[in-house]
This record gives sequence, structure tokens and C-alpha cells, in this order.
Amino acid sequence: MPLPPEHVAALLEDLCRLERLGRPRKDAAIRQLVKALPEQPVIDVPAAQQLTGKPHVAVGSALKRLEESGILVRLNERKWGRVWECDEILALVDDFEKGVSAP
Repeated sequence: MPLPPEHVAALLEDLCRLERLGRPRKDAAIRQLVKALPEQPVIDVPAAQQLTGKPHVAVGSALKRLEESGILVRLNERKWGRVWECDEILALVDDFEKGVSAP
């Protein structure tokens, strides 16, 4: 049985409370991005801006903090057009797919 998106979002919300994220404000871009990761586990700056409504600088900083804390992993090394993924979310999806396809 798949984990409901609300459950995954609650788990990620708990990640936001960790001291490594510095207890961000409720309206902070980093908190909004953590909540959005279950629906969009692969993300770039334009997508983060669209999801949060925050400016480029705010989402860029939030993505950097999420990468530094180990929540996101950068997929490329370009200066422009960087893309990150939440490998923990993708692992959940992968495990679910394996469970569904197993006899």
C-alpha cells in the first residue's frame, strides 16, 4: 500500500524542524520547498520559484541549504540550470514500485 502524500509531507515537515535547517519561519522558502518535495522530488530554481512564489535569491538559498543538509542532492555541476533531487522520496517511490511488481 503506498504512503499517502500527506504522510510523506508530514515526514518532510519533521525534517524542517531539525536544527540543521535552523527552524525556518512558517513562510520561509525552505519550508515551502520541503512541503512540495513529495509532489516534485526533482527540482530546479524556476520550479522552486513557481511552487513558492519566492524570488530567485530566496529559493536559491533554500535549495543550497537543503543540499548542505543532505535533503537534496545536486544532479549536475553547472553554474546555471542546476537540478536537485530528493533521493529519499525517490527511494520511497522505487520501493513502492518494487512491492507492486513483486508477485
